[in-house]
Amino acid sequence: MKIIIVIILIILGTIGYLEKILKFQISRVLTIALLILFIVVSAIQLFISHNSATEASLMKTEIERSHKEMVSIKTELEESKNKLSEIKYKIAPRKLTSQQRDKIAAVLKTIPSPLPIWFGVIVGDAEAEDYSKEFRTLFAESGHAIPRERVLNQMITPKPRGLLLYISAENDPAAPVAAKLQYAFKMAGLNLQGFTHPEEPQGRIRIVVGEKP
Repeated sequence: MKIIIVIILIILGTIGYLEKILKFQISRVLTIALLILFIVVSAIQLFISHNSATEASLMKTEIERSHKEMVSIKTELEESKNKLSEIKYKIAPRKLTSQQRDKIAAVLKTIPSPLPIWFGVIVGDAEAEDYSKEFRTLFAESGHAIPRERVLNQMITPKPRGLLLYISAENDPAAPVAAKLQYAFKMAGLNLQGFTHPEEPQGRIRIVVGEKP
């Protein structure tokens, strides 16, 4: 379209030039027709340019909207993925990894036997019972035979959660061993929470495997 306008302008310029050089008048009808054509073509060009700008603006808006939708979808997918991971974690039973076993065993082998410890679980919590057995097996393999775990009343409130260690007092003779156990569990990435309770026997350590956090 721009080429047509340029051609018309060239023709009009040429007509004016010839009239001056050759000293004759070219048909005014032709000149007027070319001017009208120039005006029409210019108007069409202006209309097309305006529509193109409008279309470009609409396309930009659509691209931005699509981008926002993609970002929103990506965010929703990430949230769904995180929720799925949380659900998998909640329903999956706790298991000791080989690395955790190695780290805990390394510390257990530095503690003289017999180890004054027993494990407790809430009665009816099958997942906690299985997890407790893994610890008792690990302790036995490291030279410390642990008696069968003792079951705790399921009516205890609040129910213990996670891994908990109890001794009678901070100056209990078993406190140094309890500190080593806490260190071993920490090295394995496990949080063994420590508590004192006056009803605990002197010189004994109790580890409670509570429900999964």
